Amino acid sequence: MATNQASFAHPELMLSLLVPDDWAVEQVAPNQIRFYAPAVPDLDDYQPTMSFTLGEPEGTGAAWFEEFVTRARNQLEAGYEGFRLLGTDLYTNSSFADVAVTTYEWEPQPGMAFAQLQALLAVDATRMYLVNAATRVELADRYLPVFEQVLRDLRVLPPR
Repeated sequence: MATNQASFAHPELMLSLLVPDDWAVEQVAPNQIRFYAPAVPDLDDYQPTMSFTLGEPEGTGAAWFEEFVTRARNQLEAGYEGFRLLGTDLYTNSSFADVAVTTYEWEPQPGMAFAQLQALLAVDATRMYLVNAATRVELADRYLPVFEQVLRDLRVLPPR
């Protein structure tokens, strides 16, 4: 895994990120990018991923965001087989976006478990981001801290 960071800015998504310099990026949709960590040969070339999706919030304000985060966490718990909550965090980043993080594991089939991070970032009345990062459980100790650091270093750019 790379220890060097690369700066990545995406003007349309209005994001600036620091990611490991050996990660590849793909434009998945007009409002979404996904980063791929290097393939892991011992796990059938599995690649941990981290995606960033820009959307428009359904509401605004602290009470709305708190309720939205609760609903999102409840949906994760109900929708993922073998869901196990690892932790939550709530903070305001350096771009003054409210960030709610949920870290969890789940097992879609016996012997195939994933560790994931989901973050919701409320920026303003017109911008919200969904961040999803996933890795196999066998790689969680290596990649969950990297995902968390990328998220902490994220900067939201002002509209052009």
